[in-house]
Amino acid sequence: MRGLISFVNTVVGGKEEAKEGHLLLPWEDYKEKAKELNIKGSITDVLKDAILEISNNEKNLLIFRSNKETSFFEFNLDEKIEVITEVLKVDTNLRELFRNLVPRCTSEELFWKSYFYNVERVKEEILNKFSGKKGDTELDDVHKELMDELEKELKADIEKKPLRARIKAKNEVQELKDELRKALERIEKLEERVRKLEGEENKIEVEEEKKEEKIEDMKDIEAAFLIEDENLEPE
Repeated sequence: MRGLISFVNTVVGGKEEAKEGHLLLPWEDYKEKAKELNIKGSITDVLKDAILEISNNEKNLLIFRSNKETSFFEFNLDEKIEVITEVLKVDTNLRELFRNLVPRCTSEELFWKSYFYNVERVKEEILNKFSGKKGDTELDDVHKELMDELEKELKADIEKKPLRARIKAKNEVQELKDELRKALERIEKLEERVRKLEGEENKIEVEEEKKEEKIEDMKDIEAAFLIEDENLEPE
């Protein structure tokens, strides 16, 4: 029960008491398998990066569907609650996907079953790579088949949407296009105003320069008259 409360608090952003002992996260739980494969050194960082990539594609969390056979991958949600709680603290993308997909697109159990299926698949792939062992082609084929089926189902779901929903989506796209066109028109008008202002400023600057030149010319003429007057004065 405590584990379930901890999990709920993590997803909704509540507080949680510190746990005693160290819980192995998915990218840390590989040492025994690595030993069997004679892999030396740590590959924790490599596994972590690869496992965190899972949540970058929501399709990875929808692999197992309620209408599909999933018994080939054993999974018990209650046994994973504490691990899930810790993973959600690290993987913010996964937390966001959980909020968006459960229960709207899938159940809580199938969401996590899909996640841990991908975790094990990624771990096996990387462990085999570091050991030089050839990957399990049968497992690869199963994964490809699951992803292909998911792609077809998602496409079918989109096609089953009511006509009204599709019209609404089309209208929203058109509205966005209209807003973009209006925004571009406003930008063009602003640019035209800027060009006019710049032209007026240049015109004012030219007129000011002409005035200054006229003033200088007047000063030169006045100075010339003064010199001429001085020359005309009797000695």
